[in-house]
Amino acid sequence: MRDDIVSKFNFWRSTWITSFLFLVALPSLAAVSLLYEQSLVMGGPPKFLFIGAYLIFVSVIPYLYAWAFPDVRIDRLGIWFGGWFTRPGFAWEEVKNIRLLANTRFMFQLVDSTVFELKNGKKYVAYIEFYRNGAALRQVIDQAQNALLTGSPIGSSLHFEPTFRDIDCEVTDSAAAENFAGNHLLSGSGIFFYGLNLAAVGSLFHMEDPIALLLGLHLVSWLSGYPLYYFQTTGQHLIVRHHLLFWRKKAFPLNAIREHMTYKYSKSADALKIILNDFRSYDFPAASLWPKDWDALKTTLAKAHIPVRR
Repeated sequence: MRDDIVSKFNFWRSTWITSFLFLVALPSLAAVSLLYEQSLVMGGPPKFLFIGAYLIFVSVIPYLYAWAFPDVRIDRLGIWFGGWFTRPGFAWEEVKNIRLLANTRFMFQLVDSTVFELKNGKKYVAYIEFYRNGAALRQVIDQAQNALLTGSPIGSSLHFEPTFRDIDCEVTDSAAAENFAGNHLLSGSGIFFYGLNLAAVGSLFHMEDPIALLLGLHLVSWLSGYPLYYFQTTGQHLIVRHHLLFWRKKAFPLNAIREHMTYKYSKSADALKIILNDFRSYDFPAASLWPKDWDALKTTLAKAHIPVRR
């Protein structure tokens, strides 16, 4: 029988980190290249100094991750943080309150988090969703929260074997489903997707060696086309589809959803986050939905008695 659960940060679940790479690291590489070309004209320092400066800059990023997302271990005594920068943990008897599902601003984005409020007035924020087994961690923390509310000893109330419900199901009434789709051709993501692919096709006729440009435009077009999910609901399910990957479909039983929320994914797209009863979570950016579509979707989910996270 297990007496603890340990987790490490999952790099790719963090949208703000991947955004940081595209917005800072890659453009900085382009800037270094331009500075190097300029230095050649002016007789400046050799190339390795520019490359070294860039590598030093980029190498700071993992330290930022390690500081923001240390390793987590939960046992019957408390919750402990470790990693490259060791952080103090705390025992369960020090905890006054637990906000299991909270939104905390980290840098420029609201991040799904769990907040521990201690009896000494301090607060610890753990970005649980970005860990490799974040749902399992939340199941254990949920047990601790329930014990805290009932006044039971927390350590003896915990079990560390997570349970997950199989939500794969066959939807038989999808023909009568209510659609929340909008027109993706008029959305910013749709315009970028088709516009970039038209530009890629045009390069075939106007360039002698268009392969690099063709591949680049095609890649960027698919990145811009990612936030083109849309939704359907039946009496039993929430169905998620994609305008471009039209053959893909994922259905969630409505009674398996613990709560939902919407948030700003980008300037041109909002997203729906759903959290299941076992604390697994899924994000679906939907650039094609207009405000009226979002309002109708929220109304339908409210009728299914699915709470909204504030």
